[in-house]
Amino acid sequence: LLSYVLEVYAEQVAELQPAHFATLMASLEFGLNHADTVVAQASLEGLAGIARHQHKAAAIGVPGFAKFGTPAGVPAPAHLLESLMRRLLLEDLSLDLVDLAADALLPLIGCEPGTFGALCTQLALSHPDAVISSKMGAALARLLPPPDMHGVRSGDLSRQAKTAFRNVLSGVVSDVRGLVRTR
Repeated sequence: LLSYVLEVYAEQVAELQPAHFATLMASLEFGLNHADTVVAQASLEGLAGIARHQHKAAAIGVPGFAKFGTPAGVPAPAHLLESLMRRLLLEDLSLDLVDLAADALLPLIGCEPGTFGALCTQLALSHPDAVISSKMGAALARLLPPPDMHGVRSGDLSRQAKTAFRNVLSGVVSDVRGLVRTR
């Protein structure tokens, strides 16, 4: 139900009262972190719906759900971007869900490119081994949106852009997980 609400009624979700939006986001994050892949899948589908809405809102200069934030003051899109990246790279999100995660991640990166770049740097520098840290940085840099990413212009959410991003993300997830788990 949450997935349906977030996908179909994304515009109305962005207009909720802050307390109601916080409740929905807590439910979404609970689902994203759930061990059951069906629950995680539904949550990723919902996240992709509101991420696409946020991408459209940002393109026309409307705050969308960026007007909401965490208690620490982090805007909701930036918080969800970080949560999803950490779940993808550092936790055990099923590799079967990487494509769904890519569908949510691509529009969030388009909305929060500065946050995404800083997060990639932070993740790479967080590893104590300098060699692994450097390799992580190189892997994560493949996700940073250049003006022309894999033949697709930055900010594009076309089928071609999504396919190219899914392919790159799958490789990055495999590489980073392998590096993080290397002893």
